[in-house]
Amino acid sequence: DLEKALALNPQHYDAIFGLAAIFEAIEKPAEAYAAYSQVIAIYPHHPDVSEALLRLESQVEGQEL
Repeated sequence: DLEKALALNPQHYDAIFGLAAIFEAIEKPAEAYAAYSQVIAIYPHHPDVSEALLRLESQVEGQEL
């Protein structure tokens, strides 16, 4: 369903958010982070995306020593 929604409207931020959540659930943090980043670019005030990006940031970008 998400593929269909994105085929019809590539800017459908809820579909991208759903895809990001799936990536996160199947432990693909880099893909989830990239998808959440697309959502924030389209809808900067999405209530859940900033939290998700912070949660995944250390997994994707590593931690400072």
